Amino acid sequence: MAMNDYKAVKAFHKGKPVRGIYKREAGTFEIKKGAVKITVPNYEYSFDFTVAGKRHRSVFGQDSDFGKINAKGVWESEAIERAVETLLKYKNNAKTGEGPTSITEEQEILRKEAEENARKEKRKILVKDLSELFLTDIAVSAPGITPKKPRTIKEYRQNLYRDVIPAIGERKAETIEREDIAEIIDKIVARGSIIQANRTLAACSRLFNWALSKGRVRYNPCAQMKKYNEKPRDRVLTEPEQKQATEKLPNHDEIKTLWLQLEDKAYYTEARVLMLCVLTGARPGEICNMKWEDIDRDNWWTVHQDKIKTNVSLECLLTQTAIKVIEPRQPKGYVFTLNSDPEKPLPVSRLSKFVRNYGYFNLEEWQPRDLRRTFTTLATGFEFSDLIINKAQARKDSSVIRVHYDKRHYYNELRQLFETVEREILRIIGKKKDPAKVVKIINKATA
Repeated sequence: MAMNDYKAVKAFHKGKPVRGIYKREAGTFEIKKGAVKITVPNYEYSFDFTVAGKRHRSVFGQDSDFGKINAKGVWESEAIERAVETLLKYKNNAKTGEGPTSITEEQEILRKEAEENARKEKRKILVKDLSELFLTDIAVSAPGITPKKPRTIKEYRQNLYRDVIPAIGERKAETIEREDIAEIIDKIVARGSIIQANRTLAACSRLFNWALSKGRVRYNPCAQMKKYNEKPRDRVLTEPEQKQATEKLPNHDEIKTLWLQLEDKAYYTEARVLMLCVLTGARPGEICNMKWEDIDRDNWWTVHQDKIKTNVSLECLLTQTAIKVIEPRQPKGYVFTLNSDPEKPLPVSRLSKFVRNYGYFNLEEWQPRDLRRTFTTLATGFEFSDLIINKAQARKDSSVIRVHYDKRHYYNELRQLFETVEREILRIIGKKKDPAKVVKIINKATA
């Protein structure tokens, strides 16, 4: 835009003339009133100055704070005054090297400041509110989470609300430092919960990684924090194998001791769940959430893969002994419910508490999930293949053939497995399986 198109504007500051303000006609307003046309000139204005050999220019029009015109096309005097002040400010900025030297540059600075203020507002969120946003978002999209399941979301919620939210929930997320997370983890370790410490650290790391991706925090305070080494559990309630050759069947005294005590306490829901853990080898949480609708007329209990942590559906035969544990059968609802609220399932956490309250039933310390390992050990003792045991306990099989090609359900093999384990349990506790009920059919025509 050539400067000869512009006309210099006479402007004064403190009685002295100021050079560098120009205007030019940039268009017209046409107002029709009958046959008469009124033309009102529209002007475009500019600052123009040179500092240290560098030319600076700012162009502004009728929408600018400095270039507004009135209905008669006259540039308001106060606009000239603001233009002069801005010109002098830009000149000074150009000399000192600090601040904007044009309207465009100033607008860009203001835009960036507005964006940064918006980001600061987002980072002012409390940790407890950030956690809820995180849990809500991953429940829908589950970014980066392989098992996109309610169970995973539930575990994140439990881990965050057990130790993290009580400690830092009321603090702003942007103020959380590595020392804060380390202090939480150290307290969990101090009470002897190494695995829980690792799960809590993983939940925190996932939370802050998500927040970082959403611009809610500047960094993840959990980054590069190392997990503790976990010692895999190997507790099993079976009789140790003997090196000496023997044809004598094992007594499995621990299983017998536990089962007989559970039978005596079968009026407790927890006791019946533990008995079913022994008979089926299913995860305690899966049994606690068992529904009558998932048990068909042939006593096959099926749980869809969406509700299993391994993304593998569970198909389990409830043997005659197992059916006795859960009787009487109901049309719908949870099988194992709270006494205080029949609409809710028994929380899996109640099982461990139940076991501790009864002194581990006079056995060496054990946990409900150890019964799953006990079932597996019994099954392998009868030479059932890994394939059948994995299917019985809804474990993932990474074999390409199993995943993509073999679509058999192996019902016959599974039935043999569950019935064999049932017979072994009954042998251990000194009972025999009840004979199958025979229904005598009477032919009315010959009667």
